[in-house]
Order: sequence, then structure tokens, then C-alpha cells
Amino acid sequence: MLTEMKPIEHFKEMVGSAIRNQKVMANEFVEFYLSNLLAGYITPERLSKEPLATMYFKTLESDRTLQGRLLKELGDFSLFISGFFPESLCRSLVDVDYYVS
Repeated sequence: MLTEMKPIEHFKEMVGSAIRNQKVMANEFVEFYLSNLLAGYITPERLSKEPLATMYFKTLESDRTLQGRLLKELGDFSLFISGFFPESLCRSLVDVDYYVS
């Protein structure tokens, strides 16, 4: 019998499996955060074509009340690209270190 699985459930299983396979010490919050991060990027609209530096400078120029949310989005995007698609950076002008930094 086929059952429908929600993206968050799928990624929770995958992240949990990866954490166990890699023998990484991570608490439930980390697993939850990463699962939500991955589920949030299942639609292409979330992916930005804008360079990280441009996104960063726009964040710094924004209202202080927005900066925390925008910095989190920038960090999440960097984590997603560098962790999930590092091979795509081989065809890019920047490497994975750019996203990590």
C-alpha cells in the first residue's frame, strides 16, 4: 500500500539516517532545523539567482527589524547550496568556501 509522505517527514527520515550513518553528535533540534530547511527548498521559487554578496549588502541596508530574518535566510540558503549541491559550484565562479564563509 502506498501512503503519501509529507516533505518534512521525508527529510526527517533522511537527515536522521545521515546523522546516524555519519556518527554525528546532533540533538533533535539540529535534526528538526535541517529537515525544515530542506523541506523549505522543495520549490524553485526559494532559490535565489542573486549573488550572496548582493543579498548580504541588501540585508545590511535593510531596517534593523528585518536584518535578523534576512540574515537567517541568507545563512539557510548558503547552508542548503553548500551542503546539498556542492557539485553545482564546480560550474560557478565561486566555490563552496564562498558559501561557507
